[in-house]
Amino acid sequence: MTGWMVDWVFANRQEITNVWNASLVNHGAHFEASNVAHNGTLAAGDSTSFGFTATFEGANILPGVECQRP
Repeated sequence: MTGWMVDWVFANRQEITNVWNASLVNHGAHFEASNVAHNGTLAAGDSTSFGFTATFEGANILPGVECQRP
């Protein structure tokens, strides 16, 4: 597989302050993390990971997450 993307929506104004092993785009509460150069091509059975730190106010409700090919 060449290229991947994970998207999600935060419900309570969570804000991402740092991300690693992904390129991040956000549109308000909707976030999209996609591959970077070193983890964009995955063979069958391979995996990769990314991470982020975030802040929130009030309740920290977990988002629903969707993975897809771009």
